Amino acid sequence: MNRTPRRVRFELSMMKNTRHSAFVDPSGGSADSMTIAVAHDEKGIVVVDATSVLRSRIAARGKF
Repeated sequence: MNRTPRRVRFELSMMKNTRHSAFVDPSGGSADSMTIAVAHDEKGIVVVDATSVLRSRIAARGKF
């Protein structure tokens, strides 16, 4: 296992000539949050470039 420390990044910039894919998990109801992830393949390894969540108003108030 490679124990080299990696710099923590919260979001990677889009790379030219690279195919990016996105996955969206839409809210299942008014109390559910909506999430998205963007990733690309780098020599057979999936690299997640960014994730985001849009919290529902109900979930943000802590009702669920």
